[in-house]
Amino acid sequence: MSDKSKTDTAIEVDKTNGGVDTLRDKLRDQIFSGVAEKIRMSFKGADIEVHQPTLGQILEAQAAGPQERGELVIQLIINQVFIPNTSIKVFEESDAPTLRELGFDKDMVELNRVLTKMTTLAFGDEEKNLSETLSST
Repeated sequence: MSDKSKTDTAIEVDKTNGGVDTLRDKLRDQIFSGVAEKIRMSFKGADIEVHQPTLGQILEAQAAGPQERGELVIQLIINQVFIPNTSIKVFEESDAPTLRELGFDKDMVELNRVLTKMTTLAFGDEEKNLSETLSST
């Protein structure tokens, strides 16, 4: 059976259960009701929650030039680090200079790893992975 036949059969079967529009609505509801990933971690002795970036934030990251990637990490920290179980951000834009001055210790490495995992983008020394990620879009 060809791929087209499989698709046609699936649509025909669905027509008996309310039509293609119903299937489409169910798929859209499932996709748009998805919950972003959240990872709780300790950062500099504080309990934080890192929220997965949005598609829009990832598109901005992909458009960033090499010199802007460091600032992108700062923006991700500001925009994605929350008080656990809330929608309250820990940092604000005015914290960017202070964040830049933090030591790149094991906590910063772990936060970087969590952000990388959640975005599939690579920051810092993983330039090769970032190039591969950006070229696959």
